[in-house]
Amino acid sequence: MDSSTCSVDDCHKPRHGVYHSLCRPHYERGLRRRRQERADRGEVRLCEVEGCSNPHSAKGVCTTHRVRALRAARPNKPKVAKVPKPHCLVDQCAKISTKAGYCSGHYSNLHRHGVPVHPKPRGGAPLERFARRVDARNENGCWLWTGRTNGEGYGRFYLGDGRREVRAHRWFYQTLTGCELPRFIQLDHECNVRHCVRPGHLAEVSQSEHNVRTAARLAAQAAGLLVALPETLPSPIEARFLTGHLRPAKV
Repeated sequence: MDSSTCSVDDCHKPRHGVYHSLCRPHYERGLRRRRQERADRGEVRLCEVEGCSNPHSAKGVCTTHRVRALRAARPNKPKVAKVPKPHCLVDQCAKISTKAGYCSGHYSNLHRHGVPVHPKPRGGAPLERFARRVDARNENGCWLWTGRTNGEGYGRFYLGDGRREVRAHRWFYQTLTGCELPRFIQLDHECNVRHCVRPGHLAEVSQSEHNVRTAARLAAQAAGLLVALPETLPSPIEARFLTGHLRPAKV
């Protein structure tokens, strides 16, 4: 007899499951017999349907026959066609309307400001909001970020209007210089002040060079040999920002 076939003589069907030595028909036949023997001894109650050896579930029948009876007594309900939900009344908004014909975002604007589409982000343009969080009166010539910072000490700036949050110094450098930095280019703080956003204190370097410069500054700082950057006049780009956007910080 093969170990993968039924153990009943003259039966060559495959075994049912891993822990059984019988094929499926012989296993189920033995299971029905054992259930009947237990029912004759009064240990279990079987289904009252003739020829069914499944254990009793409710109202005298097993689960299978009970489900069949419930389905026969309750005909299938006709399927109701789904009505498409209306979209937001604002043009070019593909969201589903939730209240008063508007999506949740535009309805919130309507409730707060009286119009579903707010003309511009609260607090003005991003560069104007950025300028309110910059203090350029530091004695070392740094432009210190007074807004939120991350765990590493770098400034964080929210662009507004549902856009993402960016690193303050990197976004400000790209905005003032007009150059789009690749991801592999880092901005090294030559002043060793991580929340400084002044473009003149930032240098475009690779990741490896950034690591070398940082390690060298940390070693010089530990030895007390770190020298502050000499104070320099603002570059033409920095001067335009100072005269056109930057507001003096409140004392």
